[in-house]
Amino acid sequence: MDYLQLPKKRPNYRQDRSHKDFLTKLNTFFGDNHDIFFDGMKNSVADYFELEEVTLQDALQVVDTQSSGGMQQWFEQCKTTFLNVS
Repeated sequence: MDYLQLPKKRPNYRQDRSHKDFLTKLNTFFGDNHDIFFDGMKNSVADYFELEEVTLQDALQVVDTQSSGGMQQWFEQCKTTFLNVS
């Protein structure tokens, strides 16, 4: 974050504050209980998308079979495909 410069155009409320002034660590809110965060995220996304929980191996297999260019190319091709890896 130290390398990011202030944007030329910025709203008045931002003033000349750095990017660090707008960030917080998730553990400030969730502590070490990652399940609270991920369960909330899953529930929020499920309101808009059909989710299917798969293993990491299953998800990587989908990437391998659908793209010869690796994960980056697969993400570019499948922007509307979401995988919930558990």
